[in-house]
Amino acid sequence: MTFRLTPSSPGWDTVAGSHHWLREVETYGKNAYVNGLLHLIEERHPAHVFDMGIGNGFPFASSLLEKNIRVDGCDVSDFLLEDLRKKYPSVRAFHTSYEHIGDHIGIERYDVAYCLRTSWYLPDLFSALAALRALTKPGGTMVFDTMNSASPQVAQFKKQMRWKKYRELVTNALKWVLNNVARKNYTYRTSGATPHYPVAMETVDAFLEKQNLPYQKLTFSQVSGTSHDFDPHDFRIVYLATVPETG
Repeated sequence: MTFRLTPSSPGWDTVAGSHHWLREVETYGKNAYVNGLLHLIEERHPAHVFDMGIGNGFPFASSLLEKNIRVDGCDVSDFLLEDLRKKYPSVRAFHTSYEHIGDHIGIERYDVAYCLRTSWYLPDLFSALAALRALTKPGGTMVFDTMNSASPQVAQFKKQMRWKKYRELVTNALKWVLNNVARKNYTYRTSGATPHYPVAMETVDAFLEKQNLPYQKLTFSQVSGTSHDFDPHDFRIVYLATVPETG
C-alpha cells in the first residue's frame, strides 16, 4: 500500500476546513494505518479514552464505541462537533483546544489518551503532549503520531505547501487588480494552506525521556503492516508512552 502526502486545506477551526475534513475522511478514513492504530489502542483494553482532535468522531471514536469503550474528546471545530453529537450522542465532547482542556475535564483521567493524525497541525506539540499526559491516568498510555522532519516525503510535501501558498498569493493579487480596475467582484481566498509542523524524532524522544515516560516507537509502515523494520526516515512516527504508576 502507498500513501501520498498532499497539501491540506483551510484550518480545521473554520467552516471551510471542517467541510474539507468531512471530504477527506471519505478518501482515507479507515485504512490499514487507522486499523493498526485502533489495534494498538484496543489491545490495552481501555474502558475510557480521550480523543484530542476528535473531529466528527470518524474513524477513531466511532470504532472504539463499537467496542463498548467510552469516549471523551475535544476539538476546535464547532461544526465537526455538531456532527459528532448528532451521530454519537454518548460521546462527551468539548469545544476547546489542548491549551484549555484541563479546565473542562477536572479530575477525570483516562486509560488511553490519544492524538492521532492531528499533531502536525499543532504549533506547540510539546504543550499538547503535556496536556495529553495530564489526561492519562497512572499506568495508562498516551498514543500519538508525528510528521517526521527527517523524511524525504515530508521535505517534498513542504515544497508543495510553499508553492501552494505562492499560487494563492498571486491569485489574490490578480483578483485585487480585477476587482479594483475592472470592477469585478471576485472573493479572496485568505485561509491559506494549513500550516504543518513536522518534528524531529530525537526531539520527541528527548521530551518523553525528560518526562520519565517509557515509550515505544513504530513507523507508519509498521503500523500499516507493510514492513517489520523500523525506518527512521518514514514520514510518520507513532509513539506509545506509558504514564508511570504513582508511589
